Amino acid sequence: MSVAIGSDEAGAVEARARVLGTVAAHGWWVAASRPPFPGLGRLRHAGDGYTWLPVHSKPVDVPA
Repeated sequence: MSVAIGSDEAGAVEARARVLGTVAAHGWWVAASRPPFPGLGRLRHAGDGYTWLPVHSKPVDVPA
């Protein structure tokens, strides 16, 4: 995946692939604005790509 406005499209694709692979391999948490709420999760290798594993969230009871 890349944006055609970049000056080095092949380099951008390589950099993203390297970062996504490292993040998935280490199981690091990712905070992102594009996935649905809460936008916090992990990546897992899935075939030739990745799948998004959102953090499990549930409502918290707050005392009145």
